[in-house]
Amino acid sequence: MTQVHISIKKPLADGTLAGVAGVVRFRPVRRHFDTEKHLVVAEAFELTLDDKGEGTVDLLPTTPAFVWQVVELADTPLAFTRYVEVPSSQTQVEYADLVDVDPATGQPLAVADSPLVNWMLTGSQTSAEPLSAANPTKLVLYFADTTVSMAREVMESLDQLKAFAETNAATVAAMKTRAVSDAGVVSDAVASASMVGEHAASVRAEIDAKGSQAAVAIDEAVASVRDKAAQAGSDLDAVQDTTAATVED
Repeated sequence: MTQVHISIKKPLADGTLAGVAGVVRFRPVRRHFDTEKHLVVAEAFELTLDDKGEGTVDLLPTTPAFVWQVVELADTPLAFTRYVEVPSSQTQVEYADLVDVDPATGQPLAVADSPLVNWMLTGSQTSAEPLSAANPTKLVLYFADTTVSMAREVMESLDQLKAFAETNAATVAAMKTRAVSDAGVVSDAVASASMVGEHAASVRAEIDAKGSQAAVAIDEAVASVRDKAAQAGSDLDAVQDTTAATVED
């Protein structure tokens, strides 16, 4: 609660001021929920001023959900209505220092028509979105709700992120183990391929060597056949010469 001091005076013919008797009526402009989740209805109450025209009243600090309507000297010809915001204060606040606001938006009247500052105030992001769409030339402000339920939701989200991170870490570890295993298999395959390649080269060299030996043997056999054929030809010629000589004799 914030204690607000109010003092209403009237001028006298001698230039002094005298207190004005009467009542001041206070009413929240709309029903709303307070910080303890109580529904506060928009019902008025009155403060009766003393003979000096003064009095104090305890008021709930205003929020984006509501402001105070104050009717000065209610039900008299001097009645005047203000809409004000009440700060949260541990010390007494003067009624004269309360800021006049637009009851529909909560925007201070001092800047409501300013071309440099044209904004509206609302209670939540949910209400801010349609308000912004309906007022594209105005800046719509809202207060973030830092309730226990939201804090709980944040903690639950953090727990979910932690579980997700742990799952990912386990997956990465498994993939790393699999990669190491696969690397071993690949290494063994490479070694086996290398051994096969070396064996194939050895066999090829052996075949080449045996092929060379076979070629030499064939060449030698051919040469031997040729030599024997030549010798046989020579022997045949000699026999023919001998036969011819015998016939002549």
